[in-house]
Amino acid sequence: MSIVIRPSDVETPLDPVRLFGREGPLVLEVGFGNGEFLTHLAERFQDWNILGADTSPSSVVRARKRIRRGSFENIRLYSGDARYVVRNMVAAAGLHRAYVLFPDPWPRRRHAPRRLLSSAFLTLLASRLTTDGVLSLTTDHLDYFEFARQSVAATGLFREEVGEPPTEMLETRWARRWLDQDRPIYHALFCKTADPPKIPGRQEKTDMQHALMRGDLSTVARFEKEAYVRDGATIVLADAYRSLDGSAMIFLAMVEEDDLHQNVVIEARPKGEDILIGVTKFGKPLSTRGLNQAVSCVAEYLASQGLEVLESRY
Repeated sequence: MSIVIRPSDVETPLDPVRLFGREGPLVLEVGFGNGEFLTHLAERFQDWNILGADTSPSSVVRARKRIRRGSFENIRLYSGDARYVVRNMVAAAGLHRAYVLFPDPWPRRRHAPRRLLSSAFLTLLASRLTTDGVLSLTTDHLDYFEFARQSVAATGLFREEVGEPPTEMLETRWARRWLDQDRPIYHALFCKTADPPKIPGRQEKTDMQHALMRGDLSTVARFEKEAYVRDGATIVLADAYRSLDGSAMIFLAMVEEDDLHQNVVIEARPKGEDILIGVTKFGKPLSTRGLNQAVSCVAEYLASQGLEVLESRY
């Protein structure tokens, strides 16, 4: 198994034994940066199976290099939103511990809904933590710290323990930067005390769908970026290209749904006398309702250019 995993690489919920090749407590770090704390955990707790999630591709690259240099075999990385990991990859009562170190505080009022540690996310997390599971938060931002404490209290699912951060949490790049600036560091453990009354469900997978059209792709002469909202997903057709022989077209699409963000390639290519529209396997996308709606958006665009839809499955 690769160090970096995609949603399509694992069954949901994931089986830690298959993912890591062994039994062990599953631990999550959200926003791992360059991987310093991940590797610290892996070295200190060698029986832990450690999963890191970060939305920054450059962080994934840096952390992967660090993991390879240290030959750590008990770490896996996910490039994407930790909300997706918790909701879909982690089994109910399957997570031993979660760490959030110096999260983006989204300090502007209009950006506050983007903060990770909302009551909704914490309720989801409680459903995935073991009976004695713990969320560890360390931050330099007092407003975010108080926001998190209030969000935790609103769930009624955790016991709070505020104290000084352990030394190892002050040895990361961000911690050293804030300490050099004499910023105070705030730390709390949120220990699970109860399960939510309703366990949040997982995102549904679907069969990969397609459309069959009739017409001449060579007559498609223009393309403009277009955004759609379909079935709870936002689809952006960002660009379109034609094959060298002119017989096929590909469309670059960004699909956002729930906590999952995917960049996909949708192909329109000849199939006999007709044209088949479908998502390619490039990037190993996860088949979801949003991807199926992206296919429908491409078909709709091509129909606006004079092609005819013969058959659709989405």
